[in-house]
Amino acid sequence: MQRAKFLLMSCLIGLLLAGSNPKDKSDYTSYVTEEFQSLCCQAAPSGPARNCEKLRPLTTQVVQRVLSVYTDTPRNYLFFTQYTTHLPGYTVYGVGIGGQFVVWPHKRSEGSACDILHKVFLSR
Repeated sequence: MQRAKFLLMSCLIGLLLAGSNPKDKSDYTSYVTEEFQSLCCQAAPSGPARNCEKLRPLTTQVVQRVLSVYTDTPRNYLFFTQYTTHLPGYTVYGVGIGGQFVVWPHKRSEGSACDILHKVFLSR
């Protein structure tokens, strides 16, 4: 009886994960865009940070499209999806699972997000 309950719970969890697996590349690039812009604005000195927040809505679609170009086709493994974004001099890895994204490397203390975005826009 315990084995049957365990099997039933495992199947339900598997179905839940498979059903909530974020497979869409645009959802991933939207998430990464938000993360990059947040990091970039946090790295800005106090005065320009306000301007950075005002510019975010204007630059969101552009950054998202650039990230989409640099992101490989996602690999779907039923319960999770693997994403890889190759930016100039920097690679971002991500996993979509349970309707959420986990992205690494994730450096909050550095202004690297701004540097990466500048490299991307200057190299195009």
